Amino acid sequence: MPTEKSQALKKQVLSRLEEILGSPVRSSSRSFVLKYGDKRVFVRVTTKKAGSKFWFDVTPNLYLNHETDFLIYACGSTQDLYVFPVDIFIQFIKGASKGGFHAVPNFTIFLNSHEFEPAGRSKNRYEIKQYYNSFELIKPDLAQPAVSELLSLVE
Repeated sequence: MPTEKSQALKKQVLSRLEEILGSPVRSSSRSFVLKYGDKRVFVRVTTKKAGSKFWFDVTPNLYLNHETDFLIYACGSTQDLYVFPVDIFIQFIKGASKGGFHAVPNFTIFLNSHEFEPAGRSKNRYEIKQYYNSFELIKPDLAQPAVSELLSLVE
């Protein structure tokens, strides 16, 4: 059951995403999946942490049935978001232990080291820095030009 604090954070994250990606449309297939243009996005937040560790779980239908193109995980704030393409996420979550009432895969995001650890697979940590606030994956026109491109504009 979401806490009042996590509900407030989700509202703030959705507001930030609207500023960055534009106004979403609710997906017709899943009311909690948002569409930004032609991209289907699932957003999950957590306020619970231990140091820089944030724990999450995920409903397998979201990624196994490709009901979404991207999964965004907010680690305690509107500034710390990870944008995972579903195909990459499937590789990361493979073999994760299941838990909770619905027995779904669990994982940890280590914010300080930008690592993803599927539950029960501590030897299988993945580097995820490239997915940190990577909104250009959803909206390519947000991509930052390369330094060489910027230098050529100055010359």
